[in-house]
Amino acid sequence: MADSKTLRLLVVEDSFEDERFLRELLEEAALARVWPQWMAWAPVFAVPAEEACDLALDSGYDAILLNLSLPDCAVLHETFMAVASVAPRTPILVMADEPDDSLEALLLREGAQDFLVKSQLDAEPLARAMKRAVERQRFVNASRITDLPPQVALLPETDTCDDLPLELVGIADVSLAD
Repeated sequence: MADSKTLRLLVVEDSFEDERFLRELLEEAALARVWPQWMAWAPVFAVPAEEACDLALDSGYDAILLNLSLPDCAVLHETFMAVASVAPRTPILVMADEPDDSLEALLLREGAQDFLVKSQLDAEPLARAMKRAVERQRFVNASRITDLPPQVALLPETDTCDDLPLELVGIADVSLAD
């Protein structure tokens, strides 16, 4: 994250009109001060799912706003799964062109933080949805840390996993800084 006053947001959108609309909504949301600790949005826009996955690997994003219908993903569910697989600790809010109860239920079960319909988006509800998503994900990430085996608390601070016991290597990538 750039600083405590800027929300780093990855916006995955393939429509120029929708991108412009989302930029306007984010500007309105910042002015509405729905989320006072983050006064500014720093959106990074990506078009194809492959580019979004490359950017999401950065893991410096506070949230991802993901359009499900991208040109390089034939199945809507695959778009979410591709991005979620490379950014498992980043909250993802999915956007769809039309309401779809079964797709919404599926994506929420798979870990999406929210399902938004583009035609129903407005600045303040969007900001509130992002706020809830980020806070829920922080809780989930913190819960993962508290579920770690007691040996982790005794481990020396290190930048590598070279000296970790083999059974802890799989959990060594959990960030203790959150």
